[in-house]
Amino acid sequence: MANYDLELNRIIEEIRNNQAKLVCIQLPDGLKQQAAEIEEKIKSETKAQVLIWLGSCYGACSDCKAFGKFRFEIFRAMDRKINFVT
Repeated sequence: MANYDLELNRIIEEIRNNQAKLVCIQLPDGLKQQAAEIEEKIKSETKAQVLIWLGSCYGACSDCKAFGKFRFEIFRAMDRKINFVT
């Protein structure tokens, strides 16, 4: 995760500003192996429950229809625009 700028601080700030309790993060295949680390960082710095979407992801617009039955206060999709830190 150290090789990427995932902008987690921006997401954490958004969660805090909105006092969100339930958050969903959608990850592309290349970041799914860091899901637990991403979840732990967000949870450790907010009071939000974090759910990581590990289903198929074909880009940020590839959301799952099942999301409608959850009441996420914040949903963020990480896509191929993640900047590689050199």
